[in-house]
Amino acid sequence: MRSFIRHPSDIPIDIYPDHSPVGSPEILINISHGGVSLRSQARILPGTIVNLTVHVSKHDERVRGRVVWCRDLDKGYDIGVEFLSTKDSYAVRMVEQVCHIEHYRLKVKEQQGRDLSSEEAAMEWIAENASDFPQSD
Repeated sequence: MRSFIRHPSDIPIDIYPDHSPVGSPEILINISHGGVSLRSQARILPGTIVNLTVHVSKHDERVRGRVVWCRDLDKGYDIGVEFLSTKDSYAVRMVEQVCHIEHYRLKVKEQQGRDLSSEEAAMEWIAENASDFPQSD
């Protein structure tokens, strides 16, 4: 069983330190049971408590985390954030599944010409992919 599953990278995510009211839009790289990794233009020191906002459809999911590592890149930084609670971890995993289902719905429309409702897409995606989706511990 995989510990990480590739997250659709076109789903917007904002990150901002606990003491800052303003976030910056970033690119989500991976989601695991305990946290996320993302590409950022800003350096955020390990130990910093951050707020993450994941934007999907008409719903924003807000969670808190702690930066556990920050690696320099040629342009920007890769940052690892651990969730502060199991509730936050669960919320992001649900968002992740919604993102995969929406991508599936759009792919079916483009490749097969079938116009699925969100519910129909969810049922098909779950039937085809649930066994590959890592289970939470």
